[in-house]
Amino acid sequence: MRKVVLLAAALVGVLGVTASSATSAASETGITARTITIGGSFPLTGFASQYATISTAMKAYFAYTNARRGVDGKRGVYGRQIVFNIYDDGYNPAQTVQQARRLVEQDKVFAIVGQLGTEHNEAIRPYVNQRKVPQILNATGASTWFKDYKKNPWTGGWFPDYEFESRLYGQAI
Repeated sequence: MRKVVLLAAALVGVLGVTASSATSAASETGITARTITIGGSFPLTGFASQYATISTAMKAYFAYTNARRGVDGKRGVYGRQIVFNIYDDGYNPAQTVQQARRLVEQDKVFAIVGQLGTEHNEAIRPYVNQRKVPQILNATGASTWFKDYKKNPWTGGWFPDYEFESRLYGQAI
């Protein structure tokens, strides 16, 4: 749960930097004078549905952010409300691709955020990079997110990679 709260807090920071550089008129897909629309596909059903709490916690944190006044005295992120669209992929990478297309093409999100699973993130990475949609704070420890940054500049990881994490555990034991 702590990682989820940190994930949501980091996202608000990323959105704050992005939103503060946008003009009052829409200058980026998914960002208007009043809203920042983001989204993600999560295992709300199926064998991995215990991870549904990730999207629930993120949504709660964004509601909290939307309700509070920032340093500029406005609610949300520089007066913009975060709209977080969530869809169910049943922890199936093929469904993740369909939901990513829905988020980008129909919902017109600014970014896909907090996507769970290595295969799921890899499945949508070519599409979101081709469409130049940020795929940020991926919930996976695969090392590929940082190694392929030149090839996939619109994708960024979140967790320390598994190799680094295992070295830390090895040193601690």
